[in-house]
Amino acid sequence: MYETFGLPLEVLLNVLRDRRMIPDWLSFYDDARKAGMKHEKVCIMVETVTGDVYGPRVRDEVMVRLRLLRR
Repeated sequence: MYETFGLPLEVLLNVLRDRRMIPDWLSFYDDARKAGMKHEKVCIMVETVTGDVYGPRVRDEVMVRLRLLRR
């Protein structure tokens, strides 16, 4: 959404959190990789924003799973 419409990921995640919705992290990762983002960049972006929006417990869970996807 940021690359296309300029909507920061943090804003999108805040909306999802407020609506008690959980992002599909695997699809997000796959879409980012297909768009040309490197694994490390996706992980850094997700780690930072997820920690800010959902807190350290959720951030750590998401990051463990994303790091397993290294392709």
